[in-house]
Amino acid sequence: MDFEKALDRDKRHLAKLLTVLEDRRETTLTNRTRVIKQLEKLPSHGVIGITGAPGVGKSTLVSALSGRLRKNGTVAVLAIDPSSMRSGGAILGDRARLDSVPEDKGFFFRSQANQTELGGLAPSSYLVMMALSKIFDVVLVETVGVGQSETSVARYVDHVALLVNPAGGDGLQAVKAGVMEEADSFVITKADLVDPSAAKIALAKVANGRAVFEVSARDGSGMRELTQSFSELPTAGGIDGKSHHYLALWITEQFGRRGLESFGGDRGCERICKNGLSTAITQVVEQLQTK
Repeated sequence: MDFEKALDRDKRHLAKLLTVLEDRRETTLTNRTRVIKQLEKLPSHGVIGITGAPGVGKSTLVSALSGRLRKNGTVAVLAIDPSSMRSGGAILGDRARLDSVPEDKGFFFRSQANQTELGGLAPSSYLVMMALSKIFDVVLVETVGVGQSETSVARYVDHVALLVNPAGGDGLQAVKAGVMEEADSFVITKADLVDPSAAKIALAKVANGRAVFEVSARDGSGMRELTQSFSELPTAGGIDGKSHHYLALWITEQFGRRGLESFGGDRGCERICKNGLSTAITQVVEQLQTK
């Protein structure tokens, strides 16, 4: 893997770079940490999370949205697919809805299986979206279909757009907590198929000043306003400041809850990440090895 070529958006080398970050084996930790350290030196751009229930139209919207955003800059999409609880496999079929040119270096698509992880993301999603935010002007993260309490994406991205079924109506009242609380904006999808009035009325009761968009990815209605809204988000991303969430997840995965508690839990992770994630990982490993 040529790091400079990956930064130049060479798709083959970029794919290899992301594979390094996704490799969770203990034997690859040194190489993974080295790549993280190189990436930390670079500025990050905005990361937008697209989330919602299964079948609400996330992939279709991401396809339409990425094409429109590409007219103003470079775009990367990270799509998380569910893994089978029986076989452990995943179809990774989200890319089937994308209409993109393979030779376009300004657009990149990456699929991940969630590896049966709850929360809407995969274990290595943070590292991948962090890397992509250093290389592309905007990153769209499409979660798996989520339920009320699956809010992992909100820990890492700069903006969470919650997609809502147009016939949601009073059903939205049942999910005011959890994912509804974490949303920065709401997008009522498939407005050309079903009268969205019920969803609009329900959202008016819980939006609390947050933007509500009514769109149809199929006929394009409302897409210009949604694209403009996302284009006006700050170009400088804040994903580096959220690395402590990943560190806490990684420590728990590697060393259990007691390992996390030995570093002071989430607050302790936030403290030791102030000098960068790569430094924090090295510190954790060295400290635990001496015990």
